[in-house]
Amino acid sequence: MIRDQILTATQTAIKGSRKVRITFIPEGIGYVSYLQVFATNLGMIELGEDELIILAIVASQQWDGDNNRTVTITLTDEFDITQFANRFQHALEKIEVVS
Repeated sequence: MIRDQILTATQTAIKGSRKVRITFIPEGIGYVSYLQVFATNLGMIELGEDELIILAIVASQQWDGDNNRTVTITLTDEFDITQFANRFQHALEKIEVVS
């Protein structure tokens, strides 16, 4: 179950690199804008190098290829594991810790 994977990966990342790579399901494009909310409004994540890709996806509402479905985010001290899992459990195909 992806929710368990989200919880495990984010708990592991918090103890180490604080970075996770997430891959959205093809039909999960509507959830990408929540990354901006989690970064800008809540300060729970940092988008880093993938911010321009995220902005382009939100503006166009198109993936422009499967590679753009995968982004890396950094978890801040404000990160709330439960809130993140609740929001993205139906949107992600995969999540992995980046070392």
